[in-house]
Amino acid sequence: MSSTVELSGSPRRRPPDRRRQIVRAAARLFWERGYRQVAMADVAGRVEIGASALYRHFRGKSDLLAAVLDEAVGRLEAAAMEEPADLVTALAEAVLARPEYAPLWHRTAGELPEAVAGPLRARRARILLMLGEAGEVGEAGEGALRGARARAALAVLESPAQYHLDTRPEGLVDALRAAAVACLTSPMPDGAEVRPQGGQLVPRLRGEALMASAGRLFAERGYHAVSLGDIGAAVGISGPSVYQDYPSKVDLLAAILHRGNEVLWFDLHRVLASASDPSDALTRLVAGYADVVGPAAGVTSALLTEVADLPGGPREEFRAARANYLAEWAALLREFRPELTGPSARLLACAALAVITTLTGPDEALPANQVCALARAVLGLPPSA
Repeated sequence: MSSTVELSGSPRRRPPDRRRQIVRAAARLFWERGYRQVAMADVAGRVEIGASALYRHFRGKSDLLAAVLDEAVGRLEAAAMEEPADLVTALAEAVLARPEYAPLWHRTAGELPEAVAGPLRARRARILLMLGEAGEVGEAGEGALRGARARAALAVLESPAQYHLDTRPEGLVDALRAAAVACLTSPMPDGAEVRPQGGQLVPRLRGEALMASAGRLFAERGYHAVSLGDIGAAVGISGPSVYQDYPSKVDLLAAILHRGNEVLWFDLHRVLASASDPSDALTRLVAGYADVVGPAAGVTSALLTEVADLPGGPREEFRAARANYLAEWAALLREFRPELTGPSARLLACAALAVITTLTGPDEALPANQVCALARAVLGLPPSA
């Protein structure tokens, strides 16, 4: 029995894949605007259905998000099962075909209850295990290092969507595959450089102290899980007192993003003024970026994941600033490797940054020299600096 719905007084047949259309529209909107900025009415409008029709499929936005993340993980699983002999290529093709799915796990999984997020996390862990086994690097059975390589490879595969790159140009699958394989197989230096465990010192000036503490808390818990009261308590003041320096939490996030951009640009100018050639400049930029990510993880985490929580104008401003920064890396990379196209060079640049950011998170323990070695391998730089 066929089903129809009434729209503007005339019957219209309901598509058999309406649920999937809704899921894909929601994924795109969550990617473009951020999960918290999207209402169910926005999703209904994108699919051109009424709110009641949307709620026939999903009880609420959390239920819809769970379906989006289920499909995101499912696409990776399907690719892995279909082409196990060339796992990396299959995953690269799956990610580039639907780039909006890739970053949603990192940005939104914390919005779901553990009973829903836990099984999804376990499914992603199985994909990481398969990636680690695909490397076949044989490093004395060191599970931690193999796991780090796998996380780096998956970060490479998912990086284009993190930076909103155009994934349509030809040749990107090959470039993405080569970068991910480099993470899995490149020579690794001894992990002699242990990253020092930082303390909790913050600046004395209250506005700066609030920015430092907010960046750390955003990195640890996620932007939406942190209140102004939490930020104030971290520096010994009440939540309302924060308003004397920042009118809102969004303003505090914007200040962190501005500071992060300035730090990265300052380091880039310093490197360009002192490097001997493009290879040397890229090597120094990798090391400098790792330095910034390590002691100031809140800043770089916000640069990658929290921009979507800004209003439309500032959000696009920061995305443009990030694209400009990537363009400088890509220009250097093309000087070093003239065979690369512009899109491939941008892809490799964002992949290298994604490796560094992923492997210097609060739960990671890979020595900084090994993190930098993997990022250099992604760029095609010499294995030792």
